[in-house]
Amino acid sequence: MLEQNKKGFKIFIILLLAYMAVHVLYTKILLRFFDMPMQFSVMLQIISYLVLGSVGVVLFWNELKEGISLWKKHTGKTLGLFLVAYVLDILLSNLAFFPIMYLNPEYQSLNEHSVAELQGKFPALLLIIALGIMGPVAEEVVFRLAPISLTEKKSKRIIVVLVAAVLFMLVHMHAFTVEEFLYNLPHFVTGSVYGIVMVLSRNVTIPILLHIMNNLPAIVLATLYVMN
Repeated sequence: MLEQNKKGFKIFIILLLAYMAVHVLYTKILLRFFDMPMQFSVMLQIISYLVLGSVGVVLFWNELKEGISLWKKHTGKTLGLFLVAYVLDILLSNLAFFPIMYLNPEYQSLNEHSVAELQGKFPALLLIIALGIMGPVAEEVVFRLAPISLTEKKSKRIIVVLVAAVLFMLVHMHAFTVEEFLYNLPHFVTGSVYGIVMVLSRNVTIPILLHIMNNLPAIVLATLYVMN
């Protein structure tokens, strides 16, 4: 079973809330109403991912080691769950993306625009590490490992998975509009798939690896495009 680490979880949640408070300050207030340069919000995002990801690894190191050991002990089962989750995530996320593509195919979220702002303005290796690796680690610890590992009853874990998926979607939204909601609906689907596969496998490394595979190629390709 996943190790109960309530003290580490509380510390991590405090850091998360502090990050969210500053994130809301920049993205929702300063950036929107005072025309602050987006680089401030972008730099904040990079720093928060590096800090939260590192703290998450330290606080939940035992759970991460346990997950790695499960790959060795149950290679076939773990690989099978990983592949099923990978395929489901792609299929269901694309289906969830249809509504916004139908209503407004030209719509671009502020979240995507902020990522585009990163290219060419920060070192490529920093972007790859922060957004491609540490970002997924931080988000999977917060939205999957911490809440699910602290929920003992299996019947309640599905509720936790869905609530965490909603929060995961809301974190990526930058406005409470129908278009922004529809644009970020795939994040809810992805969060649900990642949570369910973690409940079934009791292995946080699976959603972490899935998340890295989702983020890293896009960051690397965009960085290479700008460099060329």
